[in-house]
Amino acid sequence: MIDTAHFAGFCAAHTVLGIAKGRPLSPFVVILAYASQPEIRRMEAETLEDGVIEGLKILDAPHAKTERAVLVYDSIVTTEDGEKDTILLDVRQYGKHACAVTIAIPYQPKTETKEFSVGKPEFVGFAGIQEDVLPTLFDPFFEGVETHPDGAAVWNAHMDQPQEGESEPEPS
Repeated sequence: MIDTAHFAGFCAAHTVLGIAKGRPLSPFVVILAYASQPEIRRMEAETLEDGVIEGLKILDAPHAKTERAVLVYDSIVTTEDGEKDTILLDVRQYGKHACAVTIAIPYQPKTETKEFSVGKPEFVGFAGIQEDVLPTLFDPFFEGVETHPDGAAVWNAHMDQPQEGESEPEPS
């Protein structure tokens, strides 16, 4: 799952870059097959919900050589603080060690009164993997973010919470 978390981090950084540039986030799937380059499939659906369903069908019926895949889509998640725009990544690893995790990344889109910001990712669902393994996936996830230089630069410049292991800035 380490390589899959790394792959998901790259996909997340690519998504953050697009949102920061003001691009709409239509659902898309990034597929990595053994010994090949990643393939991006954008969902051409009438609604967000239909695009997510189409992407989930791709995840649920992978090609025999598919090693890992990530469905990325926009969502609204309700928290204690109200509704939050959220990037959701439905991450799958196939083969002998098949498993799945869902990662939620809250963000604030740029508006006339607010700047773009990206929050701390959180694992919000998992299958085929022990819960105590999830915290060990943050480092490879952020290493994957760093492999997308433009996305990582935007993420780091607009982060609204420190990354795992970093401390909050001291008040002046």
